[in-house]
Amino acid sequence: VLEKLSELQVFIFARTGVLTLGQSELTELIPLTESFTVDELMAKAAAVEHRFHHAAARAIYRACKKRKLKIPERSNSKLYAGLGVSALVEKIQVSIGSAALMQQLGVSLEKAELHSEALRVRGDSVVYLAFESELVALLAYKDQIRAEAAESFQSIKDLGATPLIVSSGPSDPNLDELSRQNGFEHSFANLSPEDKADLVRDYQLRGYNVAFLGDDLSDALAMAQADIAIAMSDSTE
Repeated sequence: VLEKLSELQVFIFARTGVLTLGQSELTELIPLTESFTVDELMAKAAAVEHRFHHAAARAIYRACKKRKLKIPERSNSKLYAGLGVSALVEKIQVSIGSAALMQQLGVSLEKAELHSEALRVRGDSVVYLAFESELVALLAYKDQIRAEAAESFQSIKDLGATPLIVSSGPSDPNLDELSRQNGFEHSFANLSPEDKADLVRDYQLRGYNVAFLGDDLSDALAMAQADIAIAMSDSTE
């Protein structure tokens, strides 16, 4: 492994938890139903996301703790890698995740289009919350870029390697600008776990030795494909 490190030519960074601190904060919850309060919506979302470690889950759980909300129990959890999660909470099938997950589950996003676009324009990431097959809320969250990121990437470039950035989930409106500011050669948004693994494979097929730096389960396929996989310290398990 140490010998392979000296031969790396391409470094691919996941955005969330690697380029960012992985300490996302919930910036807004927009209810799309009058049947539940904001606290009820947030508590059910936290119940589904509890004990998962991706950015949205951390943000929602942290917000619930701040509001001192009681998080109900869940059962029958189903993880859709890179898309979201679904579980039974208080006899309601609760699903939370990306637009792609909602489409897969047959949930219409029509009433959220204007809200979601406005949130993304201001730089927030968005996840959708559905009860059964009805969209009931939008949750927006934001993470901070690591202060040492630009210096680290420049060090890698000075060694002759090519740093890239990859983003999963909903397209990030600030990704291109973020990449440019930090000296990335390319950026790739809205990738599924399989897409990220394919990106690694594409560079390997061109003859490059590739490292993938990841943070959560959605990065696992790419990390398994890479010549060197590097996990953040709080995500290695």
